Amino acid sequence: MEMFLIDLAKQLITYLYDSEQTQTEVNEA
Repeated sequence: MEMFLIDLAKQLITYLYDSEQTQTEVNEA
């Protein structure tokens, strides 16, 4: 269960990071 939570957290962080990068690129365009 602990590994599942860690993996879930990594996916969430990656998703948030990707969405921030996308928003930054859109704002610059």
